[in-house]
Amino acid sequence: MHEFFMAIGLLSSMLLTDGEATDGHLQNLPEFSVLERHVANFEPAGTYPQLVSNLRFEPKIDLQSRNFAEAQGDVSIRGGIFESASFKVGASSLFDPQTGHYSAEIPISPAMTSEPRVSVGLENSLAGFNSTVGTLRYDLKPISVGFHGAFNIGVSEGGLNRQGLYGAIASNPGNSKRTFGLDFDVARSESNGVLPYGDHDFNRYVGRMQIQTQNTQTDFLAGYQSKNFGWPNMYTPFGRNEREELQTRLLLLNHRRNYGTGDFVEVAGYYRRNKDHYTFDRFQPETFEAFHETTVWSVSFEGRHTLSDSPFSVNYNGQFVADKIDSTALVFGDFRSRSYIKIGVIPEWRFNLAPDRELIVKSGAIFDHTNRDGSAGSPLFGLEVISRRDNRSQERFYIEYSESSQVAGYTAIASNPNGGLFRGNQNLSRENSTNLEAGFEFKRERWSGHLAVWYRLESDLLDWTFSFEDAFARTANNVDINNLGFELIYARRWSKLDLILGYTFLRKTEDYDSAAVDASFYALNFPRHRLTLAAVWRPLTNWEIRSDNEIRLQEPSTLRRSSNKAVISYLSLSWKAPFFQGIELIGAVDNLFDSEYEEIPAVPASPRQVSFSAIYHW
Repeated sequence: MHEFFMAIGLLSSMLLTDGEATDGHLQNLPEFSVLERHVANFEPAGTYPQLVSNLRFEPKIDLQSRNFAEAQGDVSIRGGIFESASFKVGASSLFDPQTGHYSAEIPISPAMTSEPRVSVGLENSLAGFNSTVGTLRYDLKPISVGFHGAFNIGVSEGGLNRQGLYGAIASNPGNSKRTFGLDFDVARSESNGVLPYGDHDFNRYVGRMQIQTQNTQTDFLAGYQSKNFGWPNMYTPFGRNEREELQTRLLLLNHRRNYGTGDFVEVAGYYRRNKDHYTFDRFQPETFEAFHETTVWSVSFEGRHTLSDSPFSVNYNGQFVADKIDSTALVFGDFRSRSYIKIGVIPEWRFNLAPDRELIVKSGAIFDHTNRDGSAGSPLFGLEVISRRDNRSQERFYIEYSESSQVAGYTAIASNPNGGLFRGNQNLSRENSTNLEAGFEFKRERWSGHLAVWYRLESDLLDWTFSFEDAFARTANNVDINNLGFELIYARRWSKLDLILGYTFLRKTEDYDSAAVDASFYALNFPRHRLTLAAVWRPLTNWEIRSDNEIRLQEPSTLRRSSNKAVISYLSLSWKAPFFQGIELIGAVDNLFDSEYEEIPAVPASPRQVSFSAIYHW
């Protein structure tokens, strides 16, 4: 590991320059973007904020949780499963080789990152890692000059109490070109639970050092998080009170240099270790318990470069990842370590159709390889037409074709295929996805929108299935699925009211070949129709009412004990004290209508929860 970080440090130091724009480069129009927050609430009711906290009501994401989202949350993007979505911070694709259930175990404070960008289709094929549907991308925020931060406390039902402290300081001595910054985050949360045996005990510690210049930013981050929590039927539908204990450590180094107009290079490296102790029955641990520890090392780079005085640019991405696992249960596979290489190159050509209109043509390929599973090549092609009347009025039409692939995690390929709670399959094939998509995006001064229609063919997708012939296990199986989807997002801003409306339609046709399948826990756990509405109303000075809502019609499942229809709402009221600047009081109700809808079949829903919190910003 020592040599690994020496190599990253050397690469970063070579790039750590002021990075002034190169004269003579073609000055392209700014990139089109309608990136906005699509949810209303910032603070979760059940614990301290984590990177997944703002995903529950995101129109493009279906977050399926056990206990609550921050305890164990599976990210489903456009009907994909938890294994087909990835997280990316800077240039690093954070990865858990055991199972995608732990992909969201990232000990980084949301105060240190941007809002997430959901990359799908061609962008996911290039930027993602071992993800066939989508990637959640976070940038590391620059630390502002000065001393600032926030302290918060909260209480709720079930004996919840939580505290969090974030602090940051940065300066540029002697008005130099470089700014040096430090920030840290400490957070804890404990509760007896809103259901019996739904208790938790969480802790997080994060620190970061940062160096900024006009065109560069270098971050070194170290984080640790421990999570102990329980929930009835957490993974298995057998009436047991299950328990999970997780410890995650992360060291991350990221360097970005911007140059030209929209060009950049970003390099990163990380070390991640995740320990997992799973207990099937907390009162009879001898029935079944398992210990797992995964370790991941990674080096990656990505960027965009435009040739001087040319309409030609190239987008590129490269990643090397090595992992290993130690486990008391996942011992039936052919190997316990694996290395991965991914290289992607997408050239693009820009043509001016009019002074305010541009055509962009993209065509390239991705190469994926592991030392255990062979290689795969994935072609990519895209067309875009971007029109800009001014900075407040823009439109973008696009059509694209993309392919991607991934390999299964150790839980699927190394579990006992003939016994136990989770039945593995050593013969699982490399998963492949083909996506054809067309869309339109528009932006105005006070409103914006996005609509897209896609057809995705998934070959040999990994799914966990259930059969009544063997009612005591989940079994890993490959499945071919045809996905047809449509999504619409519309945002409108007024002086005292913000509204964000989202709608998603999904239809799937599946083929498990000869496998005996009576129900699917994941691949067929999707909403046919899902409507989201986020609203922020400012009726009086210093007062805000925030509401996130979803209405869904879920695909039927023989395992789901609740209705397939659900209305779920999160409502909060906040007040900022006028006499003491920086004080904010928040009252919130999660699951306002006390819905019993099971986000994952056979896993009990978290009931209504009322919480109160106070935040002091400085």
